[in-house]
Amino acid sequence: MKTDNVIVQECFVSIGYIYSVVAFLSVLQLQLIFNRTIRTKYKETIDYPFCKLLSFFSIFCVVDALWGICDARGPFITPFRFTIVSYCYHTMSALSAFIWFGYIIRYLGLNGKIKAVCNIIRCVFIVLQLSMITSNGITGKAFSINEDLDYFMGDLRLWLYLAQYAYYVFILLLSTFFMLFGDRSRLRIYRNVFVFTLIPFLFGIGQYVFYNVAMYSMGFMLSAFIIYAYNLTDIRENYLAKMAEESSRHAVVDVMTELFNRRGYEEDLISYPSVPTEDDFVFVSMDLDGLKDVNDSLGHEAGDELIKGAAMCMKRVMGSYGRLYRVGGDEFFAIIYANSDRLEKIKNDFDTTVSRWKGRRVKTLHVSCGYVAKRDAPGKTVAEIAKLADEKMYRAKEEFYRLFCELKKEVDENWL
Repeated sequence: MKTDNVIVQECFVSIGYIYSVVAFLSVLQLQLIFNRTIRTKYKETIDYPFCKLLSFFSIFCVVDALWGICDARGPFITPFRFTIVSYCYHTMSALSAFIWFGYIIRYLGLNGKIKAVCNIIRCVFIVLQLSMITSNGITGKAFSINEDLDYFMGDLRLWLYLAQYAYYVFILLLSTFFMLFGDRSRLRIYRNVFVFTLIPFLFGIGQYVFYNVAMYSMGFMLSAFIIYAYNLTDIRENYLAKMAEESSRHAVVDVMTELFNRRGYEEDLISYPSVPTEDDFVFVSMDLDGLKDVNDSLGHEAGDELIKGAAMCMKRVMGSYGRLYRVGGDEFFAIIYANSDRLEKIKNDFDTTVSRWKGRRVKTLHVSCGYVAKRDAPGKTVAEIAKLADEKMYRAKEEFYRLFCELKKEVDENWL
C-alpha cells in the first residue's frame, strides 16, 4: 500500500509531465504563428521585431518544458542538471521580458527622450534580474534544489518576479497614459499594447502562485496569438492602403519615365490660380528631337531609351524646382519656380546634361525647349503662358532641324 508521501510525489511527477506537454504545445503553437507570419502574402510589411519576439518566446518555452521534465524527476535528471535548467529558465524569462519591452517600444513608435528613458529602464531591469540570478549561485536565496530533486523557492525569487512584473506594469501605465493623452489617431495601437501586455502580466502572477503550472508558456502563446491577430489586421490594412496609394499614383504617373502623365498635369492645373501670382513661375515646354527616326532605324527599344534619357536629364536638373510631366510620346512639360538668374543656370545645366548623355543603343540626345516666366508675360493665364512656351519650343525645334538639314547637306556635298 502506498504511503501519503509516495502518492504526493507521484502527483507532482504527473503535474511535471503535464507542465512539459503544455510548454511543448506552446512551442508548436508559436512556431505555427511564426510560419504563418513568414508565409503571409503581405511579406513586405512583416513586422521583424514580432518575428524576433516569437523566436525568443519559443526558446523560453523549450526551456520551460525541460524544467517540467526536471520537476517530474524524469530520466537522467540530476540535481546539477535541474539546477542548470532552472538557471536557464529564469535567464530566458528575464531576456524574454527584455525583448518584449523592446518590441513594444518599436510598435509604439517611440522616439527621442521617451525612447531613451524606456531603453534605460529596460537595461536597469535586465541588469537587476541577471544580477539576482547570478548571485543565487552563492546565496541560494532565489531557488535551490536538493538531492531528492525538490525545488525550493527562496526570498529572492519574489524580487525576481517583481523585477519581471515591473516591465509589464510600466508598459501598462505607459499605454494607459498614451490612451488618455496621446495622439488620438494612434489610439488603436495604444489599446493593442495595453491588451497584449495585460496577458503576460496576469499569467506571470499566476506562474508565481502556481509554479507547477506552465503559466508563462501559455501566457506567451496566448499573447502571441493576440499580437498576431492585431498585427495581421494592421499589416493587411497598411498593405491595402499602400496598394490604393500606388494605384492612385499610377493613375497620374507615367510608368516609363516616372514623371507625371497628362492626367496628372490636367489635375495639377486645377490647383494653380488662373493667373500665376508668383513672379518666378516658369512654364517649360519640351519636345524630344528625332524620336521617330530613332524608332524607324534602331527600333522602339532605342526610342524608349531616348525617352527615359530625356526624362532623367529633366529630373536631374529641374526636379527639385517643381513638377515634370510627360504629356505625349515625345512631349514634356515642366512647371517650375526660378528667378532670372536661377532660370539661366537651369537652361545651361539642362543643355549641358543633355549634351553629355549617352545611351547603350543611342549615343546622342537633343531636346527642344521653350521657357516662359510669368514676369515675362504679365497678366497672362497659365494656359496662355503654356501656349507661349509651346510656340518658343516649336521655334527652337524648327531651328534645330534647319541646322541639322544644313549640316547634313554640307556633309553630303563634301562626301560627293
